[in-house]
Amino acid sequence: MTIDRMRLQQLRYFVEVARNGSMSKAADLFNVSQPAVTNRIKDLEKDIGMTLFTRSQSGVALTPYGEIFLQSSTAIVDEMNAVAARLETFKRSEKGSVSIGGMHIGNSRVVPLAVARLKVRRPFVTVNMVGGAHEHLLASLKAGQLDLVYGRRGDPSQMSGLIYEVLSKERLVLIGRAHHPLAGRSALTLADLVDFPWIVPLPSATLRRSIDNLFRAHGLAFPRNCVESVVGPAMRIYVTGTDAIAAIPEMIFEEEIVSGMLVRLIDLEAPLGDVGITRRETSALTPPVQMLIQEMRRIAVRFRSSDQAGRRRRV
Repeated sequence: MTIDRMRLQQLRYFVEVARNGSMSKAADLFNVSQPAVTNRIKDLEKDIGMTLFTRSQSGVALTPYGEIFLQSSTAIVDEMNAVAARLETFKRSEKGSVSIGGMHIGNSRVVPLAVARLKVRRPFVTVNMVGGAHEHLLASLKAGQLDLVYGRRGDPSQMSGLIYEVLSKERLVLIGRAHHPLAGRSALTLADLVDFPWIVPLPSATLRRSIDNLFRAHGLAFPRNCVESVVGPAMRIYVTGTDAIAAIPEMIFEEEIVSGMLVRLIDLEAPLGDVGITRRETSALTPPVQMLIQEMRRIAVRFRSSDQAGRRRRV
């Protein structure tokens, strides 16, 4: 038996003829003439030196040799089809684009680092990182303008047609600059911090209500020396340049905390809620989007472990 001259197309023809019991039906599937299929099968039988089919007016049937040959041929054809599909998927993933939104996307470690890893794997993929109000980002996601949104779960009224995946728990931390007078002290309580300057979110923010409740729960008046600000660069500049204390979700100043520019003074026991990925329920994810999600999951797992080790004290 000589197999060196066998071609994949011969095996494809053979498998379909065997499945359909007909040369003409196989020819229709491949959009070729029946003689073309018949000749390929004859060439295959000649190459291996065995008769694979018996012919009759009603069609063809496998010989015992054909039965054995079909098992291996089917496996080869299926495997080559799978290889072709994987190669096509890889080809599509080499280019393309990903659009991800987040209310504080520029302040989070997870998204920028995940994007950096994606760009190492697929340098020609275009990535768009978009900031904005959470409700507006979810609307853009539903409209197909974004592939993903990173942040908290939306209100139930906003989540129709969307899927949310939790990556981590968001915690409120009280932070100060690296050389803050209280930095490095142990056994700090909220009462130790009240008389320092503070910078907090605006009264209209959901987070502000959590901070107000924190002081009430500890029987303390809200700090009198206080700046109210939107969460963002202004808050970072104010904290790093003064002795002010910021009450902020940990994810907002993750990079500054990791780098040592800012330090945790107190970690709070109660989590604010989940942080995760929101995507459309019915849309198929492109390979670049799938890879970005994979990287975000890996980074979130790593940071959960390191952050737990780095916390100093909880109230």
